[in-house]
Amino acid sequence: MRDYLAIYKVSDLLHIWRTDHENTNGMLPMMSHAAPLFQVLLLTAGTLAAAPALAGTMTQAQIATEIIGKDLVGQRTGMKVRLRYDPDGNVTMKAAFVTGAGTWSFAGDNLCMTMTKGPKRGKTCLTFEKLNDGSFRNSEGMILRVGE
Repeated sequence: MRDYLAIYKVSDLLHIWRTDHENTNGMLPMMSHAAPLFQVLLLTAGTLAAAPALAGTMTQAQIATEIIGKDLVGQRTGMKVRLRYDPDGNVTMKAAFVTGAGTWSFAGDNLCMTMTKGPKRGKTCLTFEKLNDGSFRNSEGMILRVGE
């Protein structure tokens, strides 16, 4: 959300600059706008630096080492969700008022779940990215941390 706001501010500033530039008949108005543009760019860079950086899609081996067999905690629609992909191929999900269970398997670098119990039944295949803070983001956008 912060990244979006910072980009919005840059586009706003560029729109103001273009409008001002059109009103000066090609003169160089950029001198009066250079300082604010520089400030906004610095704020944008700072916002991007504060966001967890992505290390790329995890491989099957990385998922097996860092996610399988671990208790994972994340947020989904404002609720704390607990997930566990057991080494035996079973998966369990627990949230405040719902639980789910099923099986998982690999399809390349995708972790595929077939949920047989719970509100979201059926097969879903996900990829994972490890973030610099040690958490994981799945391809549905959910951020998971190991055991909290």
